[in-house]
Amino acid sequence: MKLAIAAACLAAGLTLASQAFADGRTVVTLAQPVAKPIEFVADGGVWRCADTACVAETTQDETFGWTQCHAVAKQAGSPVTEFKDEYHVLQPAALDRCNAHIGGTSQTALSQPAPQTAAR
Repeated sequence: MKLAIAAACLAAGLTLASQAFADGRTVVTLAQPVAKPIEFVADGGVWRCADTACVAETTQDETFGWTQCHAVAKQAGSPVTEFKDEYHVLQPAALDRCNAHIGGTSQTALSQPAPQTAAR
């Protein structure tokens, strides 16, 4: 009987632990392509980038946000135009925070038409 209880507790613990560490896939679209495929660890995810896409197959739900986005943008060396997982999409204001101090242009600037200048 004690063995059955211990086995049930172990199974429940493993189920909870796996859910805490593997909440889902996060996909990033970069404004500029990476020069060559890269792989790095940022905010609990193993990221693989090629061309204008970066993907982490498993990331913790708690880390989703502009700080994780910023870590990826910094490692990739490009502003991010889209940051999403199965349940969330980073909104424009958060993308601007993500892209702060990253070379290139912010999401807001990318989505806005260039201002027109009057001819003299």
